[in-house]
Amino acid sequence: MARRNRVTPRGELIAVPDRGLFWGNRGPLLDREGRLARYARGRGWVICVLSFKGRHRQQWRPGHLTELYFLDEATGLAAGHRPCGECRYREYQAFKQAWARAVSPGGEVPGGEVPGAPEIDARLHASRLVRPPSSCAGPAA
Repeated sequence: MARRNRVTPRGELIAVPDRGLFWGNRGPLLDREGRLARYARGRGWVICVLSFKGRHRQQWRPGHLTELYFLDEATGLAAGHRPCGECRYREYQAFKQAWARAVSPGGEVPGGEVPGAPEIDARLHASRLVRPPSSCAGPAA
């Protein structure tokens, strides 16, 4: 049975058998029994590659980051996530530059200052759904 850890472009968490091209997280989302208990915890929502430096993660562990999967990068971005600064370094740097141009008056980056993850995450968090869609509420399937 598929777990409800697939993210739609609207940020909903659904259960489908397809894993997707990327994974990310919204912090630890499981209760002590391993059931999906919350929509998000924290502001640093990232999009990661499935394989990086041979690292392996045990999935669906209470108290640890809960792996969420995206069909593609566009889905992750639409859902309010940003590229990871470690496993997707180049994409993250390009995202920061584009972000700086988009939020700066006239598209200029003042003094060449590019915002870092905390500033970007705070702005993204303010624009995300504060309350999850009704399909996200309740125990995991």
